[in-house]
Formats: sequence, C-alpha cells, structure tokens
Amino acid sequence: MNILDEIVANTRAKVSIAKEKVSLDDMISTIHSTKIVKSKFKSSLKNKNQAIIAEIKKSITKRWGY
Repeated sequence: MNILDEIVANTRAKVSIAKEKVSLDDMISTIHSTKIVKSKFKSSLKNKNQAIIAEIKKSITKRWGY
C-alpha cells in the first residue's frame, strides 16, 4: 500500500466515524438554521482608489539553502 492509499483509507475511516456521530438530517437542519453573514471585503475595496491585497506565509529558507 502506498502513501496515497493510506491517506484515502484513513480519510474514509474518519468520514465513517463522523457519519455515525451526526445524521444527514441533523447537518441539513443546522445548515438551514445558521445565518450566513455576507463578507464586507468587496464593499471595503469598492470606494478606494488603491488597495493592497496580500498573503503572508511563513518563510521556508532551508529550501533555498540559506
């Protein structure tokens, strides 16, 4: 068994356990009763001439040999 097969088997086991804990009807009812708040991201950028959208990630310097 290769690593991908192990990952798939492990994930299937986790999903099976999760399905036993909560029924599909309970999940659907939770979805319908949850209020989804609309993001203000687009409107916060709309009235600006310039904006910076950035993503900051942890540096991995070993990859480049530093």
